[in-house]
Amino acid sequence: MAVLLLALKAMAYHGEDNNWFVQVDGMIDNAKCLRVGSITDLGADEANSNTGDRTTPNSNVSCGFGDAGIAPMCALSQESGSGAAEGIAEAQAAIVQPASISGCVFDESSATPTSVTGFALDTTCYNNFIVQQLNNNQKPGASPDLVYVRTQMPKHTRACLLVGFCSSSGYTLLKNVAASGAPEFYSTDGFVATLEQGAAGGEKMFDFISYARGPARPPFPPAPPPAPPSPPPGATKSTYDASTEPGYTYQFVPPGAVGYTIHWVLADTPGVAPEPEPGAAPEPEPGRRLSEGSFVKMLVVGDNPTGWVGVGFSPDGSMIGSDAVICWDGSIGMYALSIKSAPPGDLISPQPISGASSTVVNGALRCEFTRPLTTPELSVPLVVSADTSMLWARGGQAALSFHSDGHAFYALRFDGQLAGAVGLTPLQESKRNHGALMFVSWGFLIPLGAITAKFYKHRSPIWFHLHRVIQTLGLILALAGWVIALHELEPFGGDAVTTNVRVHGIIGCTVMTIGLLQPLNAVVRPHKGEKHRCAWEILHKGSGWCAIILSIAVISLGIGILADQEPVAFPDARFEFFTAYGVSIGVVVLMAVFGAADNHYYRKLAPNTPRYSGTTKKLTRMLTKKLTKKKEEGIPHYTSEVTPPPSLNTEL
Repeated sequence: MAVLLLALKAMAYHGEDNNWFVQVDGMIDNAKCLRVGSITDLGADEANSNTGDRTTPNSNVSCGFGDAGIAPMCALSQESGSGAAEGIAEAQAAIVQPASISGCVFDESSATPTSVTGFALDTTCYNNFIVQQLNNNQKPGASPDLVYVRTQMPKHTRACLLVGFCSSSGYTLLKNVAASGAPEFYSTDGFVATLEQGAAGGEKMFDFISYARGPARPPFPPAPPPAPPSPPPGATKSTYDASTEPGYTYQFVPPGAVGYTIHWVLADTPGVAPEPEPGAAPEPEPGRRLSEGSFVKMLVVGDNPTGWVGVGFSPDGSMIGSDAVICWDGSIGMYALSIKSAPPGDLISPQPISGASSTVVNGALRCEFTRPLTTPELSVPLVVSADTSMLWARGGQAALSFHSDGHAFYALRFDGQLAGAVGLTPLQESKRNHGALMFVSWGFLIPLGAITAKFYKHRSPIWFHLHRVIQTLGLILALAGWVIALHELEPFGGDAVTTNVRVHGIIGCTVMTIGLLQPLNAVVRPHKGEKHRCAWEILHKGSGWCAIILSIAVISLGIGILADQEPVAFPDARFEFFTAYGVSIGVVVLMAVFGAADNHYYRKLAPNTPRYSGTTKKLTRMLTKKLTKKKEEGIPHYTSEVTPPPSLNTEL
């Protein structure tokens, strides 16, 4: 406010800047919220006559200090006083309307037609200097233009009504409440109405004050059509949103797409669409498959002007086998996608699209084209009344390159009816199956088998059989997952493979190679006491534990890759997989702790017994009964050659 006061120094202007007494015709609801239909200037003649108090020029406003906020409005006042049409028009063009103008929320259910009169006052000044008497501008109750609005309302200036921090608050209409013949007085008792927020109220008043007095006034915009009624509770949406782009019927933002919108309209000839009735909702096409020669006109808008956008038509949601239009600034073409690299396929010849253009407008990349719904050059015909498998993709470079900004599969119906939910593509199913198999095998079974061999050898020979069965089952599942990865996911091929995918593939293949060598290693193991037995155990156990440790990194990296590549199909991949992985590791650790405890109690109770099939509970019970006897007998330390005492075997 202090900065504004520096700008508001004494300098006289013509009276056209004052006396904003208006008549507003429109609709008003029970809360006195006013929707504007038209505005009539009732104060202009008195402002120009320069007679009487009401038309005395306000001498309080100056832009001599060049305040950035109020300068364009003051320039308009100066030019209006000069009468120069060109100067007025130039000053009007310099005024910048706030991004949003506040106001009341209009209630259509209680609305009635009305015609009201009053002084237009920005809501900031109304709240601060009519409702309250704030001391912000050298004296209590003075507005930013130093007008005491309670008694000098006609002198309130256009500059104050248009400056951003005032106009953005919206507008209120106020009338004189003084008795006839008494000095004018304006208070909350004179409240007439608050203008509706946005285009139907506050924005109209802003435009009116900017252009009402002077040449080059543009036509006043018609009132916007009333918003469609909200659907009843429980009702579900059945059609796509109406397009905000002229000449298009529908628009849709695919799941997971940020800064990507697709618009379309059906036409019987390329580039020609039926004109909708003004204000009418788009009518869906009747359910039918259009004959050859029918077209769909499409517009893809992306917020990446230095990159590329693409829209694909797929037989099953997969990239391979799809037709796709890919464009960046100044370049557009339709490709038959055949590989997961750049370029992803060949340009279709002859090009089946017409009216194609790719431009950057207001920082947005606009890719526009018309394609036939079916033609021999295209592998994917479009069926108007059925779901079509579609692809969206974005890249960060203005060239054919990896879709680094995202991609996904979705379904679209061109008749305007909402498409159903999509399932998984074959590629997504392969990723899911690969991840599940590797998770169950290397994330649970194989570590469990290793724990069995490490902590349960006192349970001979059952530990060996369990170890062999668990590891064999785990390796079979892992082998199936490995085959899926190598055959379907191509971890080492194409430009589309990121560094994380390559690292995941290299370490994964290393882990699988070690894992598959383990059973071969076991077949050639020397017997206990034979030469090389010690070296074999170091190799067998060391390589096994090395593979398990590496598998932790591989699984963690794979979970991250899945979440990054398929955020739409698997939105909760990280949370779900890491939660399951944590539970799996927890179970394995608990089994290790239990095995170590069981081994401890077993050796303590029967150190000379190599085989025992009872439970820890039985052994604990035996401990109480036999402790004294064992101390007296001095049972030697555990060896496989010692025979258990007959009395102990009897108890067992």
